[in-house]
Amino acid sequence: MAFNQGYISLEKFAGYLPQEEPRIPLLDKLPVTLDWAINPIPALQRRANSKLLSLQLATALVNLGPTKLNHQYVRGCNCSSVVQKTGDRFRSSYCERRFCLICNRIRTAKLINAYKPILDTLADLHFVTLTIPNVPGYELKKAIQGMTKAFQRIKDNLRKIYQVKIEGIRKLEITYNDVRRDYHPHFHLVISGKFAAEMVQKLWLNQFPEAKKAGQDVRKADETAVKELFKYFTKITTNNKKSKKLHINALNGIFNAISGVRIFQPFGIKKQKEQLSEEQIATALEIAQDERNSIALGKYQNEEITPTRAYVWNQRAANWLDVERQPMISVEIRKANRFFYRRFVIDESDLPNYHVIPDLVGHTDTG
Repeated sequence: MAFNQGYISLEKFAGYLPQEEPRIPLLDKLPVTLDWAINPIPALQRRANSKLLSLQLATALVNLGPTKLNHQYVRGCNCSSVVQKTGDRFRSSYCERRFCLICNRIRTAKLINAYKPILDTLADLHFVTLTIPNVPGYELKKAIQGMTKAFQRIKDNLRKIYQVKIEGIRKLEITYNDVRRDYHPHFHLVISGKFAAEMVQKLWLNQFPEAKKAGQDVRKADETAVKELFKYFTKITTNNKKSKKLHINALNGIFNAISGVRIFQPFGIKKQKEQLSEEQIATALEIAQDERNSIALGKYQNEEITPTRAYVWNQRAANWLDVERQPMISVEIRKANRFFYRRFVIDESDLPNYHVIPDLVGHTDTG
């Protein structure tokens, strides 16, 4: 089979199919959660697509060797590797790591549910971008700390000098430029009120006079802008439109720099507490009542136990398989995810012109 050669957009992701499953324990005291969805199959199908890519990324990060975050990368390989099916319920475990594509999807949904209803109550929302000049890797963490302190000084200045209490939410985002070999940390904010938004921009430039005014932006926030705010804190791709390679060392540097740093920071508002839906509460109460009735009748121990079947993720099958190697659900891998390319760039001193593209996921034709 002939394959084209060359780099692709890493928004479609990058990696290659391993010949063997990673020799990593399937469960590592990960938090166990229950999928409460009435029909969890569509969510599991989306998760399969994320798992296919996320495992490849986590494995590449593990293969960097004894890095500071190596233990977290190992946990990332374990994320949702085992799914237990009991009746119509699916139970899985998550790594809750920031680099994990599966957990980022869950985190994004939780953030939208927690903050968007509050943001919707604020008047005249504006989307603000605050930047500083790009920095080398060894200055990235210090630069992020400086940005956070500067924003705090701006909030204090507005409150004390201008009697303006700003309301909204701030997100840290970092991109990497593989041409300049440096990092671009910046803030995206949604702020209530045009005056407050423009004042934040003005005071930001006072804090960072070397920052270009053209790099800052204030615009009216629409529905799309608000949702965009809650997406990933870093792009898997580089910030170079011409190459879009996946630089594992650069990503490792970003993950180290944001360790212990809050990516999302509300100001002037409070997060809406997560609540179970009425249906979730009703289901939980019904299960509890059934158990109480069974115990009261003395039949609890004699009741038929719903069998539980375990499914283990198989990277080649792009699905979870049981002990008989039967898939847990039907999964259609999105076209953008179907090709796996070896695009991990580790040693930038000797960048290759291209890599050979391996087979499709699940493709058996070797001709």
